[in-house]
Amino acid sequence: MDFLAENNVCGQTLLRLVARGNSIIAELKRLAAVIPPVFKLKSRSEQQIYGEVLVDFAFFQNPETFTKKIENSESLSSCDNGIRERHLSVLCRVYAVFESIHRYAAHLNTFLSELSDGSFLHTSTDMVFADHDGKQLMCESLYLYGVMLLLLDRLYPGPTRERLIVAYHRHAGMADRPAAGDTNVDDVCQLLRSTGPKTAAKRPQGYPEDYFKRIELPSGFRDQVVGHLRTDDIYNQVSVYPSPEHRAAAFSNQAAMLYVCLYFTPQVLHSQTHKMREIVDRFFPDNWVVSYYMGSTVNLIEAWEPYKAAKQALNNTLEASNVRQVAASQAIKLKTLTQQSMQLESQGALTEAKVLGSSGSLFRLLRECNVTLRWLVLHCAALDEAGGASNKRCRAARDVVVAEVHYTPDAVFALLLHTAGLELKVTQIYKKILQEKSSRWQEQQDIAHARLLELAEVFGSEASSRPLARVRPNARLHQWFTDTAMQVTSIDIEEDHQATARKIVQMMNALNQVKEYHDLSSCGGAVQAVEEAVAALQALVRLANAEDSDMVILATVADLSYAWTLVDQYTSVMQKSIKQDAGEVVRLRAVFLKLSSGLELPLLRITQARSQDVMSVSSFYSRQLVAYIRRVLQIIPETMFSLLGSIVELQTNHLNDLPTRLDKDKIKDFAQLPQRYKLCSLCHSVGVLAEGVRQMGLTLVGVLELQPRQLLEDGVRRELVHRVATIIDKNIRFTAKKGSGSSELMERLSEVARLLRGFRSSFEYIQDYINLYALKIWHEELTRIIAANVQQECSQLLPGLASSENEDSCAVPIPFFPDTDGHSTFVGRLAAEMLRLTDPKTSTYAMVRGAWYDNTRQHNQLLDASLLLAKMEEAITIAGLAGLDKLLACTTVTTLRELLRLLESACSIEPALMELLPVIAAQLTPNTAIIGDPEKQYSAWLSYTARLCSPAIVDCLQRIGQLQLLRLHAAHRLDAACSFQANYLHQALQALNISLLNDVREHDDASPAAGERQHPDPSPDNPLTTQLTALLEWTGLSNPLHRIYVTPSQDLVRILPHVLLFIIISLLPKLQYLPKLGSLVCVKASDGLDGSCVCVGVVTVLKQLPVASSTACLSLLAQYIASHTAHASKNSSSSEVAAVHQDAITATTMLQQLAQLLPLSPQQLHALLPGGLATTHRA
Repeated sequence: MDFLAENNVCGQTLLRLVARGNSIIAELKRLAAVIPPVFKLKSRSEQQIYGEVLVDFAFFQNPETFTKKIENSESLSSCDNGIRERHLSVLCRVYAVFESIHRYAAHLNTFLSELSDGSFLHTSTDMVFADHDGKQLMCESLYLYGVMLLLLDRLYPGPTRERLIVAYHRHAGMADRPAAGDTNVDDVCQLLRSTGPKTAAKRPQGYPEDYFKRIELPSGFRDQVVGHLRTDDIYNQVSVYPSPEHRAAAFSNQAAMLYVCLYFTPQVLHSQTHKMREIVDRFFPDNWVVSYYMGSTVNLIEAWEPYKAAKQALNNTLEASNVRQVAASQAIKLKTLTQQSMQLESQGALTEAKVLGSSGSLFRLLRECNVTLRWLVLHCAALDEAGGASNKRCRAARDVVVAEVHYTPDAVFALLLHTAGLELKVTQIYKKILQEKSSRWQEQQDIAHARLLELAEVFGSEASSRPLARVRPNARLHQWFTDTAMQVTSIDIEEDHQATARKIVQMMNALNQVKEYHDLSSCGGAVQAVEEAVAALQALVRLANAEDSDMVILATVADLSYAWTLVDQYTSVMQKSIKQDAGEVVRLRAVFLKLSSGLELPLLRITQARSQDVMSVSSFYSRQLVAYIRRVLQIIPETMFSLLGSIVELQTNHLNDLPTRLDKDKIKDFAQLPQRYKLCSLCHSVGVLAEGVRQMGLTLVGVLELQPRQLLEDGVRRELVHRVATIIDKNIRFTAKKGSGSSELMERLSEVARLLRGFRSSFEYIQDYINLYALKIWHEELTRIIAANVQQECSQLLPGLASSENEDSCAVPIPFFPDTDGHSTFVGRLAAEMLRLTDPKTSTYAMVRGAWYDNTRQHNQLLDASLLLAKMEEAITIAGLAGLDKLLACTTVTTLRELLRLLESACSIEPALMELLPVIAAQLTPNTAIIGDPEKQYSAWLSYTARLCSPAIVDCLQRIGQLQLLRLHAAHRLDAACSFQANYLHQALQALNISLLNDVREHDDASPAAGERQHPDPSPDNPLTTQLTALLEWTGLSNPLHRIYVTPSQDLVRILPHVLLFIIISLLPKLQYLPKLGSLVCVKASDGLDGSCVCVGVVTVLKQLPVASSTACLSLLAQYIASHTAHASKNSSSSEVAAVHQDAITATTMLQQLAQLLPLSPQQLHALLPGGLATTHRA
């Protein structure tokens, strides 16, 4: 029975295990790129912030103490919660793959145990190793486990993975854990604990063999694997590389497996000298750099340094004379093979006839090219990439190689380029031949048959009746040609090709002998027929020799997986060639396709096992390769945009704008022929670069398809994003000098607007040359830049905030720049500068003027909101305004949460407040009652609730008002822009919003029985509601004051109206109404109060409460005004009456502003504050 047959339980079990091993390795590599940097604790700032939260396995020694320490610290608790909210999904995936490694080893042990116990009928360990496929899979199972451990320790350093595991166990709830459960937590931790500190110059004692022994595998199994790898050709590579000189290359994959598996039997490395000499003589006679899995390389000089037997055996290879001899031989081959491959690759040199006629020599050349290329790429690579940078012997060996080879990246890449091009052409020709083999076979067979029948007819008895034939009849020849024709038709393409070829060659020789011995030269037609028959038979021989196995050999020889990462050292060479000639992209396509052949290695077993992971793994490696291709070809958009910079300079500073009407005598002045010629030349260069990408053609890389147009567009988008983001980030930076006004902000915005305007116009100018929609791309990418920066800021304020769109992508990533002034993005700096200029402690907002003024006696204007937002719209467009509005909204949420936290903290510090406030509320009930002696009564209440009116709480309230005022202006600007630029959209959204609000009201007003049937509830989860909300925010139709940002606790809801009342009352003496500004301003500049911000802050807090609470708060304030007025009217002291009158004026003004902002109708306001009373206290 075939070992890989579906009904072979043993074979299928082992195959699935090996397939899972390849999947685990792919997942390890995939997740290594998304590990949060904070877990590495590289910088001092990260260590200070996260050092006490992200800990290693020391946590398990005393988890209660550690947890209690975090819970008792507010800063540590906040940091810990942020880690859970931001990184829990990644932690779950990482732990899942960690656990998969342990589970793989456990399942391998289980399989080996069942195999040795006879659980698989008629199958034993020796029988599996005796089978060809079984031997491969057994060796691969151990090898893949070793690769997992090596990659795990390289990609996830010991301290980092310990922090990841501890963080997972602390934060992952039962719902987040794997379905299978992690019952073997201790075993996973035992396997994955840190292997110790590793420096460039020294590694821990016994590493990695002690690491490999953490899960013990049967010694007999390990020894058998190493023995078969050491002595056998388990992949039958000798038939692919028949030349003895290529034995090391033939066994390269097996040598990589042996390198990994030897760590499971360290006694061989340490003391078994004879085995190590045999291994080195067979696998490493002329090489010492090994690629052990998809480009992961190791230098044996450094890797085997601690092992006596291995080091001694390798010394023969590393003798200076041997290294020089091998390097010199490779240098000669490099020059010779580059010339030969270049000649064959040249246009028209390689034809079908040549490929079929000289396939042997062609395949020998390709073997030589790939063997030489492999040796040069691995041994000439920089030691930082290939390994051994800190080892003196490694550096010395590489220096000798580089000197003897006269190594330059250009020379090696030239061989790679010509070899890849030659392989691509041979592959294409072979594919075409194999696809058409049957039809061509039939065609040539028919030709040979027809010509042989014609010859038979020439020598037949009828020949005497044709005097012009001049050939005497020959019955024997007639019969021979007839029989031969029948033999040609009997040849079957499906027969053994060697026997078929021998039979056809015998016919060809016989035909040549007939032509020679029977003197057919007197009949030109007969000679021609013989030659045509021989040519057809020759074509049949060539077709018989063309088999699918040739393609398999070619794919094996052309494998470039060893250079999966090392190829990056030739990126600059590729980009330089593209920059010199854009048409070079077509030739580079062959290199990319050659690289994609490396994907077959990790996918082979996964495909054989029909695993569901096949798409996931293939997509991962394909995306890696596509990302590299994009990086190489990014030089084209970079060059295009450097030319675009010259176009911007010409159009902005040198070319004059043409007037609508132009006099004839001024045409020459406006022509500016030299400048326009230069402009045309630049545009032509841009077009040539774009055409170079489009010539590459459709390319299949793994499971992904690369379309030239999409590749060009993504490259243009990427470069556009980088340059625009750089312009904005560079120019939106502020000195933040104390006392500086808005002039710097306006200047920065003007500069950004000027630069982006010129960039955009030139980008639109070249769109026809690159055949892309420039304006569409411009708006989409600018919106993505702003959205990504806003999301970056918002995620810091609200870690749990989900992104509403995919702002980032692998093809066109958004660049982020270093944090230099406390804000990671330009949006954060812009918002911070606006908040600095409008700080309530130093400025006053005038509602009737829509501007901020300073707190001096002159009240000089600081900032005009309409001018600022108009300039902002010009600089960063509507998307910038909408993004800034979103950031201000997130800041509002954070500040509201802080306000509620301060209130709860005050109540928890002084529990009597929660009992006192209901008592005060009862004394104020009903709200229409007049309080006797209000001055004394309210003063007493204020003294009791002083903790609830602390400066921190007032600052939060003012901050909320400041943020909301800025949002109101942003919404107004967005509304005006939408109504002007997209009036139909504005009206449609307005109508839809009104309709939806009416539906909500009708649902709320309907009776419970008929409500859901006649007026269904437009749930907030409804997609229509979600989409409409986003559009309303972008168009400014959403009122920030009417939004619900937080949900206070029920205890706070009950006391907040009275708390706000006492906060307002405590601020009244510090505020006064200023008719010049039409606002409440602080009496003393040192008080740092802005009445408008207080009012807007109070309204925002009230909107988080039920409607009854809002009305209750205003009623309480009206009660305060009425009580003081009634008391003052009875008091004879004129000074006291004046003081009370001033407080009543301030309170009345505040009440009117609150009613306007909520808003309340005139009738509702009149019910709270009668008209006569309002007139009495009018300023």
